[in-house]
Amino acid sequence: MNRVPRCMTYFAAVVLLALCTTVTAASAASSAPSDMPALGSETAGHVLRGQFVQHKHLAELDQPLVSRGRYVVDRDRGLLWQVEKPVKSTLVITPKALTESSQGQQTAHISAEQQPALGAVASILLAVFQGNTDQLSQYFDIQRPKADAKNAALVLTPKTDAVKQFITRLKLTGDEHTVHRIRIDQPGGDYSVIDLQPAPNDTQALTPAERRAFSH
Repeated sequence: MNRVPRCMTYFAAVVLLALCTTVTAASAASSAPSDMPALGSETAGHVLRGQFVQHKHLAELDQPLVSRGRYVVDRDRGLLWQVEKPVKSTLVITPKALTESSQGQQTAHISAEQQPALGAVASILLAVFQGNTDQLSQYFDIQRPKADAKNAALVLTPKTDAVKQFITRLKLTGDEHTVHRIRIDQPGGDYSVIDLQPAPNDTQALTPAERRAFSH
């Protein structure tokens, strides 16, 4: 069960595939200049959670594929991605393992021993949700378009040809607290838009069920 899970978002899947061959070189890259502020990383809490709606636009289809669910980002543990519609499934990505479950049954598991790039994938995913430019700049060239009164944006372009085979551009949109939208453009015209709705008045603490999910 070491395949890439089918329920994984475009971003997680393509980054995992790309980093299989580029993580060693990319980790040695220099970070962004210290005067480039992060999008939300300075004020984001230890735990971020909320709901998401993902639209996958495939070039060969007239209508996008839509999925909905909930997410939890823990700065120390990783990402918990729970799809509720159209089919219930759960994806957990930590520096140690990637696990997919569907209908309460584990359907895939990849350990860091099997895939050394997994730790970098977890790090990148956390950086995306937190808008952390210092971390992201190890793998992407970053541009900051002019922000309006309510929103800021980061446009990320992969640094290596290997990553460009899977991702042509990432765009993160949000405010000083968190990222609200992630757009992933891929070669051939496919793209995915993930809208995030952070939970209001979050307690910043994992529930017992969330702790169990991260511990597997």
